[in-house]
Amino acid sequence: MDTVISLRRPREYAMAEGARFEVHLTKARGILGDDAKPFEANLITEGNALHWQVREIEDVELEELKRLLGEGYSIRDCAEEMGKSKGAIQRLKKRLEACSK
Repeated sequence: MDTVISLRRPREYAMAEGARFEVHLTKARGILGDDAKPFEANLITEGNALHWQVREIEDVELEELKRLLGEGYSIRDCAEEMGKSKGAIQRLKKRLEACSK
């Protein structure tokens, strides 16, 4: 096999959301750079039409961190809530601050 795809349930997923999942390439021969980054896919219904909304996992994490910090969570609490290390949360926070400038 040249490509192995892992579909994972997002942390705050509810069954009522329908088809929403994370796509991770666990083995990707010949797929490099941005094409190999994990992403979240969400099937959206608008009227009678269906379409896929695709976002990078990092964008989803930045949104969640922004929400948590806005609610007054500390870095330690954010790390616990998001299932990441404090260092990873601090790096995400720096990216969030850089994006808002």
